[in-house]
Amino acid sequence: MDAVVRAQRTSNVSRAAIFSALAGKTLPSPETLSAMVDAWSAEGSRDMRTWLEHRSRCEARLATVGGAGAGAKTAALKFGQELSRQRIRHKLTQAVMAERAGTSAARISRIENGIHFPSETDAWRFDQALGLQGIFVTLHRNLSG
Repeated sequence: MDAVVRAQRTSNVSRAAIFSALAGKTLPSPETLSAMVDAWSAEGSRDMRTWLEHRSRCEARLATVGGAGAGAKTAALKFGQELSRQRIRHKLTQAVMAERAGTSAARISRIENGIHFPSETDAWRFDQALGLQGIFVTLHRNLSG
């Protein structure tokens, strides 16, 4: 935990970005990697090249795994990230969002974490719950295919 605090304090990288990268939810940006390397490594940013090379190898390997299922997982992650971003922008908890959309907080969580890709009806409900003009319906259609 001390390294995370050091990484956040010594850079412009948010704590959320660092924890998201550590949890494997998102691939870290070069800035996030740099902050993490500086915080954990005695060598500091000199190890950045090694981290970036490792990240590139991992991305290449992940791109070849999963076939069509990988596209569906990517779509679910993109939809979930946008739902989370809009929900937070509107200052709603998952429970309040679920109530407004007529679903459960657990389902909202699964969608936001890319575990479940919602139906078009769900997308329409999210638009209604947040007072948006079809953003989620359009996103759903674009990601579906």
